[in-house]
Amino acid sequence: QWHLNKMTTQKEHSITLYNLPQEQIKVPLGGIGCSTYAKKKISILIHWGKVSDEAERKAQEIVTTLMNWNGKTLGNQRVAMCHVTGPIYVGIDDEGIIEYVVKTTIYYQR
Repeated sequence: QWHLNKMTTQKEHSITLYNLPQEQIKVPLGGIGCSTYAKKKISILIHWGKVSDEAERKAQEIVTTLMNWNGKTLGNQRVAMCHVTGPIYVGIDDEGIIEYVVKTTIYYQR
């Protein structure tokens, strides 16, 4: 189950993407058309069952996937680089579900 900016259901296995605050755009000399890349910051909440090993493996799988995006084209954007932090263990929710967070900054070509 995937969610965007809000976990709408309490499934035992879900992944939620959150937009992180973006930095002010730095405009190069010559204007925005002269920039070669942009970036997007997101945080990923992995809400993954009650077995610690399974939750950690899922979190690491997401990290590996993001790191393998370097140089790939997603949709119509070429990913120059993903800077990944995590996975970070954040604890267990009220239902006993283990949670990890992965933060990433995706640099993509304009």
